[in-house]
Amino acid sequence: MRHSKIKQTNLFMLLTMVYMIAAGVLFVSFIDTLDSLGYFLPNPAIIVLTGILLQIIPFAFYLFVTREKLTEVIPLKNPGIVNIVLIVLMAAFIQPFAGLLGVITSFFFENPVAETVSDMNPEKVGALGAMLGLLAISVTPAICEEAVYRGVVYHGYKNAPLAVKAIISGLFFALMHMAPQQFLYTFFLGVVFALVLHYSGSFFSAVAFHFSFNAVSVGINFGLSALLSRIPETITEDSADIVEEIVDDIAANPNAEWIGAIIAFIFYAMIVAVFTGIFALFFWLFILHNKSRNAASAENIAAEGAEVEKLEAEPFSFRSVFSPSFFGVIVFYLLITIILAS
Repeated sequence: MRHSKIKQTNLFMLLTMVYMIAAGVLFVSFIDTLDSLGYFLPNPAIIVLTGILLQIIPFAFYLFVTREKLTEVIPLKNPGIVNIVLIVLMAAFIQPFAGLLGVITSFFFENPVAETVSDMNPEKVGALGAMLGLLAISVTPAICEEAVYRGVVYHGYKNAPLAVKAIISGLFFALMHMAPQQFLYTFFLGVVFALVLHYSGSFFSAVAFHFSFNAVSVGINFGLSALLSRIPETITEDSADIVEEIVDDIAANPNAEWIGAIIAFIFYAMIVAVFTGIFALFFWLFILHNKSRNAASAENIAAEGAEVEKLEAEPFSFRSVFSPSFFGVIVFYLLITIILAS
């Protein structure tokens, strides 16, 4: 029954989280051992190996145990050039909103990604090293993580309402990062990736969005670092003097701190609102394009689709969602959060 399929998916995610914790600890120990022996693995290699170890192996295990075909779990439909263009534009314009969500959680938790990205800055590792790092951060999670969360999870919940599929997919995506600072924006992005998969019917669309978002984010980080490094030292010193004067003025007038914070918030909120509005426009165009695209091909698969619907249309119940395994994932996440915070 489909209910058991959802429970099976929840159990898979619980086992995956336990495996990720154990494998992650062993992998970190392995890296430390290599370092102590004088062998150094570059960050891009670590990122790729981590993706394979923590995501691809559980995904392969799922296929092996369930005996399901890859194409049953992952819809390998060609997304089309128009979808790819719209996806890249959406990934670019959603950056400020995702950044805002990251800023909110950074008030309470440290950002574990910032140091990794900083270590692959062109100023530290050169242009080639930075390019390899950019590819590793963009390509590896886009393929490995999407295989699990928009593959296994979305497939397991495919008979649930769209809102449930998207939210559960985003929730597991956020929880499995096991980084509280990343929770809000990874949850939001996980929901967006699921919606992109739903409307396009293509796994490659979710991969393309994930890849584009990471690439744009890291590219902006590298670009700003390169720009700041090329500012003449005299300008930097003058800026430091100006900042020091502003700090002194704020210290002399406590109200100025609140005024400055409010002005900064309003300015950033305006940027977020404009960019998010443009993102919403592109997303609307994306939905319209895929509705017309799917309608054009619907006649060719109407009979097949009706047959599949008869076989798979089983009633959905929230009882199957809130299984012991589902709550087990949340409990493990909270325990990891407490341990990391202590």
